[in-house]
Parts: sequence; structure tokens; C-alpha cells
Amino acid sequence: MPGVSSQERRHFLAALAIILAVVGFVVVKALVRAFSPRPSEAQCLALIDRYFEHQSRARDPQLDDADVEAARQRDDPGRISDVDACTRKLTRAQVECGLGSPNVDELERCLQ
Repeated sequence: MPGVSSQERRHFLAALAIILAVVGFVVVKALVRAFSPRPSEAQCLALIDRYFEHQSRARDPQLDDADVEAARQRDDPGRISDVDACTRKLTRAQVECGLGSPNVDELERCLQ
């Protein structure tokens, strides 16, 4: 590069290296996610139930198990689409992490 100092060249190369590292990380993460094993419908149903329970208890910590179970048994039209999205978009590892989570915040971190 004529007319460019060696310091400017080093800065340019350093910036380029950082950009390539970030892009590489994003690409590798996407590839890992794309080729990771997918969860079963049963695992996704369990995850949705777990999420529902965590959300319910976050709103009302005094909620007992019978109330949570009664609310969970209600038909929810979005449930089928949630299961479908789970089996297509999440990995088995994400779902297993979510199933072991102690609260809704941890569960949501697993799904990122």
C-alpha cells in the first residue's frame, strides 16, 4: 500500500483480524447449531411445561402444584406451534439445559 505508514498498516491488519474473528465465530456457531441433534417432541413438550411452570411461579411464588397442573392442562392453540418451533430451531443440548434450569431466567439463557 503506497503512501501508507507501517503503523497505519498494522492498525488496518489488527482491525481486519478482529472482524474476521467475529465473523468466524458467528459462522462456526451457526454451523454447530445447524448440525446439532434436534430435540424430540416429548422433550419440547416438557420444556414448554417447565417454562410455563417457571413463569407461573415467578408471577405468584405461593402457587401450589395443583394450580400449575390445572393451568397446564388447558388447551393452548399456540402450544403446537411452540413444539414445532422447538423441534426445528433448538438443539437437544439447549432443551436439556432448559429442563434442568431452576428458574425462568436460567431457562431463557439456555435457549440463546
